[in-house]
Parts: sequence; C-alpha cells; structure tokens
Amino acid sequence: MSLTKEDLQAIGTLIDGKITPINARFDKLEQGQAATNAKLDKLEQEQTATNAKLDKLEQEQTATNAKLDKLEQEQAATNAKLDKFEQEQAATNAKLDKLEQGQAEMKALIRGSQEVIVEVVDVLGQKTDRIEKAIQDMQGAAAQNAYELQVLKSRAQ
Repeated sequence: MSLTKEDLQAIGTLIDGKITPINARFDKLEQGQAATNAKLDKLEQEQTATNAKLDKLEQEQTATNAKLDKLEQEQAATNAKLDKFEQEQAATNAKLDKLEQGQAEMKALIRGSQEVIVEVVDVLGQKTDRIEKAIQDMQGAAAQNAYELQVLKSRAQ
C-alpha cells in the first residue's frame, strides 16, 4: 500500500490537528511549570529567610537560656543568703526572748527587793521609834534620878 502525497498531507494535517492541542497543552504545562518553579524559588527564598530567622531565634533562645540559668544560680544564692538570714534572725529572736525573760525576772527581783526594802525601812522606823522612846524614857529616868539625887543631897545637907 502506497500512500500518495495527498494522503500523506492529509495525514500530516490530521496529525498537526491532533498535535497542535497537545503542543498547546505542553506549552501551558511548561508555563505552569515555569510559574510553579518561580513559586518554588520564591518559597525556597522564604524558607532560607525563615531558616535564617529560626537560626537567629535559636541563638537568642540559647542566650536567653544562659541568662535564665544565671538568674536561677543567682536566685539559688539569694535563697541561700535568705535562709542564712532567717537562721540568724531566729537566733536573734531567741536571744531577744531570753533577754526579755531576763528583764522580766530582773523586774520581778527589783519589785521583790523594793518590797523587802520597804519592809526593812518600816522595821527600822519601828526600831528607831522604840530606841527614841527608850532614849526618852532613859532621859526621863535620868532626869528623875538627877532630881531625886538633888533632893537627897539637899536633905543630906
């Protein structure tokens, strides 16, 4: 079977008719792929920028974690100082309580001493009164004796 030139042209025209839409589709696909590649390039650039930002954030997070660790160490040191201060304060409070107790005991002793002194002063006052009365009695007796002695002397003369 041999094909004529016209048959071949007709076949070529048919093939061209079928190939043209396919080529148009390929062109559209190539355009779509080019657009997709452009979008992919843009996404890759954005991903690179995002990765750079992420690296920067990781560095900042590392620095922040280091600062946080330092703050935690400082807080532990401060807590230790606070514990020591609280222990010293408790010891000081115990000393103050003991001092207040001693002061209360001293006040009680002073009150007791004052009462004893008042009693001693009263007793001394009473004894002084008795001594003064005894002196007065003795002076009276001495005066009586002197008077009687004078009377006796004058009778004796």
